[in-house]
Amino acid sequence: MNHISDLTPEGIQNADKDGDIPQPIRHGDCAPDCPECGGIGYVRYEVSVGHPKFGKVERCCYAQSRSIAAYLRSGTIDPRIGLTADEVRNLNWNLVRKGVNQADQACVTTRKAFEEGHGLVFLYGGFGQGKSLILKIAVATAVRAGKRAAYANLAGVLDDIRSAYDERENKMTELVRRMEWWTSQDVLAIDELDKVGQTDWAKERIFQLMDLPCS
Repeated sequence: MNHISDLTPEGIQNADKDGDIPQPIRHGDCAPDCPECGGIGYVRYEVSVGHPKFGKVERCCYAQSRSIAAYLRSGTIDPRIGLTADEVRNLNWNLVRKGVNQADQACVTTRKAFEEGHGLVFLYGGFGQGKSLILKIAVATAVRAGKRAAYANLAGVLDDIRSAYDERENKMTELVRRMEWWTSQDVLAIDELDKVGQTDWAKERIFQLMDLPCS
């Protein structure tokens, strides 16, 4: 993983004659002594071609945590996350009641996948069995940990992506940008999968959302 400052023109100019990698320039919004980004707020990972992180600049997890803390202090949060600031603060695994509609078993399975950092969990059941609560808890827990996470109904995700076509210019760029926002989440909880139309366009978008690496 490289510090982003190593790749900036300032960083290149600061390299010494022996070619040593320069120290990160302290012009970011993270802590100056951050072990991940050196204060820049963003990182780039050294991974092979084909890896989902290849060629991408990502928010430092510590900087993300600082941003979330600021969100929570102000009482506002990115609406695409799908939770209120109060939900991010207060939702936790202990809220799932044991012995009710097997919700506790679903919670154990979901929590295991979450804590292991990979996997796909599919929750199926009738109304009022705690599925949405478990999904929201996973997202709230991830956000508090500084991860990128979002909770949304599938219809809402598709509407957000579809609205890219309303742009007068650079429609495809906006479409790609919105798809990347949803698919780049560390934790993506999609609810109500069965309540959207099965058009070819919708099927293609759903496939892109679900066809993600699980490790």
